[in-house]
Amino acid sequence: MMNHNKRTFLRTCSILKRYCSVKIRKNVEVEQSIKEKLENDEMKFGKHPGIQMKNVHFPENISLAVQSAFVDTPMKAVENDSLQLANYLKCRHAPPENWEIRDKRKNIINNLLSGRNVDTSSKSKYQLEEFEKDNEKTINWTMKQQVYSWKAVLYDRYTSLKYLLGRSSAEYAVLRKIFQEIKSNAEDFTPSTFHDFGSGVGTGTWALNDTWQNYMKEYVTVDISTEMNDLAKNIITQAYKAKSFPIQRFHQKRYLSTPASRYDIVLCAYSLFEMPSAVERLRTLLNLWKKTEHFLVLVEHGSNAGFSILNEARDFIIENSKYDNPAYVFAPCPHENQCPRYLEDATPCNFQVRYTNLNLLQKNVFQTDTYSYIVLRRGNRPDTPAWPRIVRPKLARSRHMICRMCCSNGKLEEVIVTASKHGKTAYRCAKKSQWGDRLPVTISDKFVEPTIKQPTE
Repeated sequence: MMNHNKRTFLRTCSILKRYCSVKIRKNVEVEQSIKEKLENDEMKFGKHPGIQMKNVHFPENISLAVQSAFVDTPMKAVENDSLQLANYLKCRHAPPENWEIRDKRKNIINNLLSGRNVDTSSKSKYQLEEFEKDNEKTINWTMKQQVYSWKAVLYDRYTSLKYLLGRSSAEYAVLRKIFQEIKSNAEDFTPSTFHDFGSGVGTGTWALNDTWQNYMKEYVTVDISTEMNDLAKNIITQAYKAKSFPIQRFHQKRYLSTPASRYDIVLCAYSLFEMPSAVERLRTLLNLWKKTEHFLVLVEHGSNAGFSILNEARDFIIENSKYDNPAYVFAPCPHENQCPRYLEDATPCNFQVRYTNLNLLQKNVFQTDTYSYIVLRRGNRPDTPAWPRIVRPKLARSRHMICRMCCSNGKLEEVIVTASKHGKTAYRCAKKSQWGDRLPVTISDKFVEPTIKQPTE
C-alpha cells in the first residue's frame, strides 16, 4: 500500500513539473526622481548620475613639465625600459609569507622522498653526504620554480624616470576618475587636506588638484625614494608655477608618521605590493585609516593579485571599524558583505579607464588600463538604496541588454533588461551605461503566476 502511494505521489510530481511552470523574473525600476527627469528631458540618458568619466585627457601643463625632466636623459632611450618596468609592475604578486614558504618546502621534500625509494643503510658516510647535497639542490631548484621571488623596487633617478614615462599617465587617469566619482556622488563633501602614501612622481597630487583645485589647502606626500620626491616636486613646481597650486602647503616625507593629525582624503595607490609581509601591510593600513577623516582610497592593478590584496584590505578595515568609528564601502561595492566575486569566481573585480597616454614622442594616443580600487568612508551607509554597479562589459543583444551587476544584497546578478518587461526608461539607462557605471535602479524578484500547459493529444 505504501509503495503504491509513493508511486502515485512521484507520478503526480512528474505531471506537475511537466505541465506547470513557476517563473521568477527580475523587476527593474528606475529611481522615481531620476525617472521623471529623464522622461521630461531634464536629464540626458547618457549623463544619468550613475555614469562615470568616459575619457581622461592628460593635462597639458603636466606634460610640458615632464619634458623638462628629460633634459639630461633622452626620452627615446628610456621608452623601451619604461615599458618593461610597467609590465613587471602589472605582473607582481604579494611577497610569500614565511609559513607559505615552509609549507611549500615541506610538500616538496615529501614528494621528493616518496618518489625515491633509496636504501641508505648500505651507503657510506661520504655517499650519504653527497646524497643529501643532491637532494638539497633539487629542493632549492624546485623552490625557485614554485615560490614567487619578491623583491622591493629601488627607485633611483633612472628608474624614477622609467616609472614617470611608463606609468604616470595611466595612474593619473585612474585617480582622476576615482576622485571625480567621489565628487559627483558626495556633493556635500569638499576636501581641504590630502595625504598620499607611496606618492611616487605625484600623480595623486595632480589628480586631486585638478578635481578640487579651489578647495585644497594642504598636501602631504610620503615616498621613501628621495629621487622620486625630487622629481615630483620639480614637476609640480614647473606645472603650476605656484599660482594654481599652494606650493607653500606642499610637504614631502620619506616615512609614514604616527597618526597625529587627520586628512580629508588619504590615498594609497599602487603601494601595497611594496610591503614585505601581510603584517606590515595591515599595520600600514591601520595607520592610514587612523589618519583618515573622511575617505580612504586604495588602488592596485586590475590583476588577480591586485584584487586579492585589496580585498584583504577591505575586509580588514571594515572588521576593524566595528570596534572603532563605523565605516562603509563608498565605491565600488554597494554593500559591506564579503565580496561575491572573491568568493564565487576566479576572475578579479576590476574596471577600465581610457586615457591619453603620456607618450611625448607621439601625440593624442588613447590607451586603456585595468585597475581595482576600494573607497572607504567614515560613518554609516546612507538609508537610501545603493544602486547596483555593472562589474563586467555589458552584452548588447537584439532588443535587450545583459547586465552583470553587483547588488546591494551582496550578490552578483545577471539581469536581462528589455523595454517590453521593464519599460523604455530602464532599457535606455542600461543601454547608455557601461562597465563600471552604476544603474539608478532597484532590482527585486518578481514572481510570475504559474501557468498550466494543456496536455496535447
